[in-house]
Amino acid sequence: MYKRMSGVKFLILSIVTFGIYALVMWISMTKQHNLMAESVGEKKIMSFIPAVLLGCVTLGIYTIVWYFKFFGLVSKLSDAKNAGVTPGNTFVKVIMTFIPIYSYFWMAGAHNKLVDAYEEKAAE
Repeated sequence: MYKRMSGVKFLILSIVTFGIYALVMWISMTKQHNLMAESVGEKKIMSFIPAVLLGCVTLGIYTIVWYFKFFGLVSKLSDAKNAGVTPGNTFVKVIMTFIPIYSYFWMAGAHNKLVDAYEEKAAE
């Protein structure tokens, strides 16, 4: 039901497509995390594209707020199913996304931990 990500594919295709693949992956992750949120009764967050568009209007402020909402949701989803996404602090997770190259692998790993936890629980 949920799609796993490859950090290598995420990095290379993002470079080759000049960032278009990264946008597609953020959209996909947001949709999947919102589905996970529905399954455990958490509040969903805004989709990625409207958040980016609002970020353009607010000079990037809303985009930063959205990142905090996204990683807050990741923390809640991880806690709900004991997925083990680290670090536990939302602020540190936001900082992790801005580390060049490593962030692609970290994001894919965090997402895959959530996918594993939610598919495992859905199978039970």
